[in-house]
Amino acid sequence: MLLPLARKRVEASKPFRLYFASWPVLLSFGSTLISGYISFRIIQYLGFEDFGTYIVLQWLATLILPLVSIGSSALTSRALAELQSRETPRIAAGIFYLLWSRQSRAALRFIMLIVLGVYPLALLLHLPWHLLFLANLATLPMLFNSIAGIALSSQRRRDLLTLLQLFNALLTLFLLLWIEQLQEQKLLFLFLINVIAGALTLAVAIYCVTQLLPLDHPMRPGIFLRERLLKHCYSSLKEFVPDSIIWQNGEYFFLLFWQPHSAIGIYALSVSLSTWIMRAVPHLFSLVLYPFLTRSLRRAARPQDMFLRHSCYLALVAIPLFFLAALLVPIIVEFLFGPQVYPFVLPFYIQLLASAVGCVATVSYTYLASLPQRNYLLRLNWCAALLKLVLAGLLIQVSGTLGAALACSCAQIFAAGGAIWLCHHALKCSNVNELPPGLHV
Repeated sequence: MLLPLARKRVEASKPFRLYFASWPVLLSFGSTLISGYISFRIIQYLGFEDFGTYIVLQWLATLILPLVSIGSSALTSRALAELQSRETPRIAAGIFYLLWSRQSRAALRFIMLIVLGVYPLALLLHLPWHLLFLANLATLPMLFNSIAGIALSSQRRRDLLTLLQLFNALLTLFLLLWIEQLQEQKLLFLFLINVIAGALTLAVAIYCVTQLLPLDHPMRPGIFLRERLLKHCYSSLKEFVPDSIIWQNGEYFFLLFWQPHSAIGIYALSVSLSTWIMRAVPHLFSLVLYPFLTRSLRRAARPQDMFLRHSCYLALVAIPLFFLAALLVPIIVEFLFGPQVYPFVLPFYIQLLASAVGCVATVSYTYLASLPQRNYLLRLNWCAALLKLVLAGLLIQVSGTLGAALACSCAQIFAAGGAIWLCHHALKCSNVNELPPGLHV
């Protein structure tokens, strides 16, 4: 009699234990909210003209970063963390030193590239060369933060990674509120606080690594392990190029030549808001629905059933949130910034639609990362990238930022919709019986 009652209590308490265990997701959602508020404060501080310049400088500074550094892309960092997690602590410490030394060489190459290329690029694009140089320097802490992030992920301490993200967001917000009193050289001080926040976050991350790994007594990894590590160190050029064009705002290159910076700033606002909402949806799914749907997902008999259920549950969160954003965000933005943001509305709606499809497609991308059909996904991405380049070249000259939003959204919807179809087709003949790692993170 007592045993069934105890079993019922245990089963009833599972959702609450799962909800409590998802506190890193809650903190990550909090850092996402703070990042959105930081963007709002930056726009208020700079105005749309300087905000457009700031966004373009940031985009140029991070454009080639995944290609020259280690662990800047999600796939490479996940593969390196998985390899490091299989080794003993002393070998893991040796892997950390190996990756750190490789990243130091990459940083030197990146600095040489900055010194040689910043001034000609600034002249070509009519940008202040000293700000472009500082924007590139602000990305240097990101290089070494990725190595610390790989080490923390290998030790299954994603909670520390979440806390570091929150620390960086809070520190950036504090420094931003402090410099808002300054009314001269705004862009210069804004990039300086990025450097300071990144450097302090890196110092805290290194301290965390020293507490988890025996860095005083490392063991050098063997030759075969070194070969596997170096194989996963850098992003492939054939994967990096289409991803940069489709998902990393490659349309900014065309906007730089044909649109004023104020129009780029308003367009960047629509891109930032739609991207922020797309990032918030998986966090809300993990916090609200996933703790109560674990049993339903595990009951799926076939891999494609599990994939379809997970995608539908994610869409159940995404569709109402995107519909609510389409109603409220233009009203709020016009209230905050005035009627000058009227050109923001149509690009935002178009970007929001693409973000909704891309958000649901994150399940497909996660599955395809571990399936042999990745080559078909690569071909699909190249087709989507070429489609975006053709549409951007034609539409931006005619319609400005509206044409940029159309070109970007068409390519993203094509890539995301194709990934969903490809994943569903691939899972029919696969042996995947559970969700891949990192799907809910």
